[in-house]
Amino acid sequence: MSELKYVQIPSPVNSRKALLGGAIDIIQFLKDYEKVLQVKKEKQIYLNQCRRNFAFLKQEFIEINKLPKVDMADIERHELPVDKNQVIDIKKLKKKAQVSDRQLLKEQPKQKKMDRLQSDMDMLKAKLASL
Repeated sequence: MSELKYVQIPSPVNSRKALLGGAIDIIQFLKDYEKVLQVKKEKQIYLNQCRRNFAFLKQEFIEINKLPKVDMADIERHELPVDKNQVIDIKKLKKKAQVSDRQLLKEQPKQKKMDRLQSDMDMLKAKLASL
């Protein structure tokens, strides 16, 4: 078996403070990294939503270009009847888009890891303050 050997540390309180300070810095870096990951996820969600919106707009513009060309003079001379079934309600579209945004953001995981890191950092700061 190996023998135990003890080494005297000249200033144990300062060594502990230095170690705890380093641990606090590491936890802060981990928290920052988690924030960066969360921002990346949100960015990806918004980019996907923009891509879907642009694809939808592209289809709409293609359909608009398929419509027959109308002279503005004809429109001014004749009042065209409006079919209420073909009128798009902008408020309903905005509300529908907001609901889908909320659903996408709800799918993100909770900040359990961030809370755990914060509690670890608070515990280490309390130990550091007690030394």
